[in-house]
Amino acid sequence: MKKRLLILLGVIVFIVLAIQAYKALTKEPVGEQYPPDIEAILRTVAARFEINGSPERTVLVISEIWTLSSTFGSLDLVESDIPVGEWKYRITFNPVSVVKNSEEIIVLIGENSMSINDNIYSTPEEVPFSAVVEIFDGSFNFFSDRYDRLMNTGYPGLQSLECLRSAGASPRFFAFCKMLCNIYPRLFVIHAEGR
Repeated sequence: MKKRLLILLGVIVFIVLAIQAYKALTKEPVGEQYPPDIEAILRTVAARFEINGSPERTVLVISEIWTLSSTFGSLDLVESDIPVGEWKYRITFNPVSVVKNSEEIIVLIGENSMSINDNIYSTPEEVPFSAVVEIFDGSFNFFSDRYDRLMNTGYPGLQSLECLRSAGASPRFFAFCKMLCNIYPRLFVIHAEGR
């Protein structure tokens, strides 16, 4: 009699656990929900990262795009009506020069706010927007310094790729070489323009 009771109790516990697991697996995700602009940035594959200043500099980020795009997922942003004014950084995600047949996402980062495809965001009142600008200062310096280090250490793959561009290689051939650099995992493909 006790044995049957224990078996029945075990079956009931198993059914309850199975129902709870099913509910947990079919429930809508409770995690962070991002605005559509941020969701689109998180799915990008390349970015052109520009600084507006002296000297103007542009880096093209391809193989470590997640490092840049995931930054937007960690920011505490709210919609705002504070105009961007003169931008300090312009980031063009999925630039058509690199990602054919894609829609560009243009982010302008100013001193008090940022715009993502003309939608303006800022930080909540208790957080200064200068903290966001500092994050992008560090990001730009990271990619820019990484490029300089690779070029100054005689990294042959990257130098050859830049030589192809400066020698006037056909765009199709240059794109093919760039694709090879993306496939080969040891190459960090980041190009500087407008030096």
